[in-house]
Amino acid sequence: MPRAGAWYAVVGEATEDRAVLEVRGRRVAVARRLLEIRPDRPKLFTVVVRTRATADIVKTDRGSIDRVYAVCPACTARVRIIADQAEATCPTCGTHGDVAWWETG
Repeated sequence: MPRAGAWYAVVGEATEDRAVLEVRGRRVAVARRLLEIRPDRPKLFTVVVRTRATADIVKTDRGSIDRVYAVCPACTARVRIIADQAEATCPTCGTHGDVAWWETG
């Protein structure tokens, strides 16, 4: 299943309203209304805000991440952030860059 905020390559169309993504080596059809399709991979850390209904804690190798986190533009790892944090560094791959709060849905 695709993760919110992560980047996946679009590799085809299943139907007019479903796109096929490459997710961890598998092809997955996803409703286009759930996707933001861009011509290029993001260059900034994407902010994910999980709703209260889906606020179960995200588990990672380094513990838990709360409702709000960033996604690394290079490796798609989840990164801990705090409100209004301007920059982040990925603990997995070391990528450093701006946090794109203005793109938060």
